[in-house]
Amino acid sequence: MRIYTIETTHTYIWIGYKKNQTVFNLHEKVWFINIVKYIRLVYENVFAVENLIHTIEQTEVQQLQSSSTLSRFLFQLSEQERRRLAADLHDSALQDQIIWYRSLENLITTTPYLPRDTLSQLHQIKNGMQDVINQIRTTCNELRPISITKGGLTVALRELCANMQKKASFDITYDFPPIIEHDDYNLEICIYRVIQELLNNAHKHANATKISLSLWDDEKNIYLDYRDNGNGFKPDSVSVNNSHTGLNGIKERVYSFNGNINFITEIGIGTEIHITIPR
Repeated sequence: MRIYTIETTHTYIWIGYKKNQTVFNLHEKVWFINIVKYIRLVYENVFAVENLIHTIEQTEVQQLQSSSTLSRFLFQLSEQERRRLAADLHDSALQDQIIWYRSLENLITTTPYLPRDTLSQLHQIKNGMQDVINQIRTTCNELRPISITKGGLTVALRELCANMQKKASFDITYDFPPIIEHDDYNLEICIYRVIQELLNNAHKHANATKISLSLWDDEKNIYLDYRDNGNGFKPDSVSVNNSHTGLNGIKERVYSFNGNINFITEIGIGTEIHITIPR
């Protein structure tokens, strides 16, 4: 099943034969098609963003990267693409998965005397579909954190930390104020994405056992402190090493709001990151 094409290169998903050489049934085929839809949507949106960035680079706009206004515009454009992708996933792939999941569940409960092996396979497919549904919901929430608009930034950040704690091997402690009064959604999403990337980066690279986050504000600024007891790194490498693209992205987000970021770290001693963003 074809996923996408770039120039003369075609990419496919290939489904091999079953181990027992039996034919795929209708439900399995439909499930595969829905998975392909999900993957295709992701790639279409990723390539749309990549093409936009390539166009900007070709017109030499990258020379103006120091402009906070331009950087902020690019991040807002990225958020629009995230919201569009989340809506596409929710309205198509997720709904299709739910419909077929319920159909399969109804088949299992209403068909008497199914062979034990068949029933076991159906339950495995059902559990796999449930995992996919949960993953799509999680992905949609990460792409479009609705809790920011519904409950405010603090509620969204607590939910983010709770979700990360479920899959991370480190303990997360955080100190967030009951509310940060601010009417700029773009600034709120900036803070949310910064903390999201800090946690993701720690999950992938830090090998930490403890992480702490503190967020507070005054009349002039919003402050964020991040600390972990992980591997650490050389601060100078953030600006030159492609392996720190996540941290570079955090820097760009902070700078787009005329903020400051300070790294205190060395290899083997953990990491501290102090961020100040004007209100």
